[in-house]
Amino acid sequence: MRKHDSSKNNWVNVKPGGFDVYRDAGDFYLDEAAGQQVIDFFAECLCHVKGEKALQPLVLDLWQQAIVGHLFGWKHQKTHHRRFREALLFLPRKQGKTLVAAGLALYFLFCEPERGQEIYCCAADREQARLLFDAAKAMVVKDEELSKRGEVLRYEIRYKEKDSFFKVISSETAGKHGYNSSLVIIDELHAIQDRELVDVLTTSTGARREPLTVILTTAGYDRHSICFEKYQYACRVRDGIIQDPALLPVIYEADREADWTAPETWRACNPGLGASISIEYLQRECERAQEVPAYEATFKRLHLNIWTEAETPFIRMADWDACADVLPDLAGRPCYGGLDLASTQDLTSFALCFPPEKEEDPYFLLSFNWVPYDTMRERSSRDKVPYFVWHNQGHIQSTPGNAVDYRFVLADIKKLAAKYDVKAILFDRWGAARVAQDLEDEGLEVIAFGQGFKDMSPPTKELLKLVLLFMLT
Repeated sequence: MRKHDSSKNNWVNVKPGGFDVYRDAGDFYLDEAAGQQVIDFFAECLCHVKGEKALQPLVLDLWQQAIVGHLFGWKHQKTHHRRFREALLFLPRKQGKTLVAAGLALYFLFCEPERGQEIYCCAADREQARLLFDAAKAMVVKDEELSKRGEVLRYEIRYKEKDSFFKVISSETAGKHGYNSSLVIIDELHAIQDRELVDVLTTSTGARREPLTVILTTAGYDRHSICFEKYQYACRVRDGIIQDPALLPVIYEADREADWTAPETWRACNPGLGASISIEYLQRECERAQEVPAYEATFKRLHLNIWTEAETPFIRMADWDACADVLPDLAGRPCYGGLDLASTQDLTSFALCFPPEKEEDPYFLLSFNWVPYDTMRERSSRDKVPYFVWHNQGHIQSTPGNAVDYRFVLADIKKLAAKYDVKAILFDRWGAARVAQDLEDEGLEVIAFGQGFKDMSPPTKELLKLVLLFMLT
């Protein structure tokens, strides 16, 4: 065991990710010595396992000390149990969060007083979870004291003296309903689609006296995911909108309105800049993002921790939203329709596009959507979007039953055709022959439109051009 100077607890007044841990402390107090003990464990027992610092003591940076110190230092005034039961470490890539989580797992395994520790690490797949677990294994092997006490196996580290273990598990939820977890580490939550996995593991800590769930993630692009739900909740706790003294929200992200190409923006959201990641690396990645527009979203998501609209967005949602305006009276105006007959239980959509009457005028677009009423509750739960709210606000229409009744769709299209001068309706050939015939019987011209590159590429490029031109006006 190495000697480490812990005489100055500089982390005590640091706000982890901007969160004021003192604001809603209530019945809790900060035991500085307890927090410092865990910080010292990192420096005295653990080491870096890769790169230039390999085999050097794992001395945490000040911002990392603040996370660890506050996690273990805050206690209840009566029970003296730890305050925090969950931590969300929402950080850009390459900030050293993997080493911090691996160190926490080893502290739980070897130093927590309670016997029978069950520590689990999971991710979207076993290979991702192995990255953190393998870092912990390497730390154990490289420390004389830990290697004597711990038995290192392929997917598990055991500490037989206290009947405790640290195990890496796969993302499948089968067989995980019997766990009695003391520490759960969920790595890269943004990549996990299985909500049940997260729920099963977090609720498996219920029988423990002082459990902890640590969630590590960068930003994603799926705003219907469990990750975005956790992120939004943590933001509300950080901002004081929700009072949850058991959650430690550690959120490092760039301001969406800030200049994403400016080094000061990078510094604001990359606490490890200059240590675990170099400014030269970010400079190169930023230059690439400026040269390759499709990479811009990736740079913002991975290195600025900004949620993007898609993995590689075709149109930025902010640009699309900026096209919204008050529509004029379009009755009687010539227009062209597009009909998407999705599967019977999915959304069916119809759009009308009104070309400009004058060259300088914009295009106008009306959109109509139908969903089976009996499936809205299930779809709201599955897709994490408020179908009932949209229905009540008139943004979508419902048809009776659990499958779209195309009779209602056709009836609505007939009403629209009576109001507007519909020149033609384009439709996807797949599964729409009968509906197309019904439209023709109503005197409407229908045109088959393929979903492949040949048909889709030209109008898609034209749409992008129109959006960008609108942004310039």
